[in-house]
Amino acid sequence: MSVITTNDGSQWQKPTVLTTAGAIVTGSVAQSAMTSANDLCAYPIMGKMRAINNGVDKVEISEALKTALEKGGLKDKVKLIDLKGKKDYKNIIEFIKDFFKNSKGMNPLEKIKKMQVNMVKEGFNAGFSPIGNKIIINTEKLGLAGFHEIGHAINFNNSKFWKALQCYRVAQIPIALAGALSLTALFKRKKVEGEEPHGTFDKITTFIKENVGKLTLLTMVPVVAEEIKATMRGNKLAKEILSPENYKKVVKLNRYGAMTYIGMTLLMSGGAYLANKIKDSIAKPKKIS
Repeated sequence: MSVITTNDGSQWQKPTVLTTAGAIVTGSVAQSAMTSANDLCAYPIMGKMRAINNGVDKVEISEALKTALEKGGLKDKVKLIDLKGKKDYKNIIEFIKDFFKNSKGMNPLEKIKKMQVNMVKEGFNAGFSPIGNKIIINTEKLGLAGFHEIGHAINFNNSKFWKALQCYRVAQIPIALAGALSLTALFKRKKVEGEEPHGTFDKITTFIKENVGKLTLLTMVPVVAEEIKATMRGNKLAKEILSPENYKKVVKLNRYGAMTYIGMTLLMSGGAYLANKIKDSIAKPKKIS
């Protein structure tokens, strides 16, 4: 029998390996379900962002984006790639159903890459790629989002600080850190009442376990900060170039965009916290004396 003895002499029986393994799996499933909910929340928002572009003069926006690149000092640095969609999907659900219907047999990585490209082509997303210094967008269906992407381009090209934050996100460091924090919390046993950590490693892992939700939130702060800065810069350019009506649409669209990143951050941190709590509630030591 594996027993924990605390400083006051109390004894606790550790949960079995099988119980602990089951608790970790249960917590992980709950975490995955919570983080996956981000897609369910984000997809309708992306549809609303696309709808804001309805009725906007496409030629005017295309020219305005070129002017914004010049005003942002990016004319000779950043290339704007305007993609065209093959179909006129009513909403993103219709797009997703059609994509998976026609992508059977693809390996998972190829499927993810293809889906990301097609989402841009069909006007459900846009992006700035530091690799090649490119803004990729469908100006006909999501042109107003171009100002936010130009904001990202300014961050990358005109500021070492904001460039570093952008590289932090592009390198998937937040995901890696969040995963490491969550795994540490799940595999670390919760200290019983009166039990103190011993040694540096035990102290660090205990701290992570007790604060995994907050620490996961912190890993995403640079991402959200860089997104907000890109929006501020994009909005400023839009105000200088566009009509008041279209400027308001850019601001509204970017608010929706910010909601997706803030929502993702909250769900990631909440998922890590929930997984940890579920695991501890299932695999907890039992006091025996």
